[in-house]
Amino acid sequence: MAGFRPPRERIDRLATMLEAALKQSAALALKNPAGARAIFSNALVENLRIEQEIEQETLATLQKHGQTIYQQNADFQNLLNQGKRVIAKKRGFVL
Repeated sequence: MAGFRPPRERIDRLATMLEAALKQSAALALKNPAGARAIFSNALVENLRIEQEIEQETLATLQKHGQTIYQQNADFQNLLNQGKRVIAKKRGFVL
C-alpha cells in the first residue's frame, strides 16, 4: 500500500521517547541524538507500513471468504488477528 502515511507527529513523539529512554541507559551513549531520532523515525514508519500491508493482505483474504464467515457466525476480529499472525510469520515479521 504505497499511500500509507502515519501521522508525522506521532512518529516524531515516539522517536523522541525512544531517544530519551536510551539517553537514560548507562550502557549506551548517543553521539548524534538527532541522527538517532531520524533513524528511529524511519524504522517506525517502515514497521507501521509493513503492519498495514499485512493487515490489508489479511482483510483481502478474509473478504474472499466473507459469506462463509458470516454463515458460520465466526468472530471476525479473531480471524483477522490470527490471519495477521500467520502472514507476519511467513514474512519473518514480528507483530
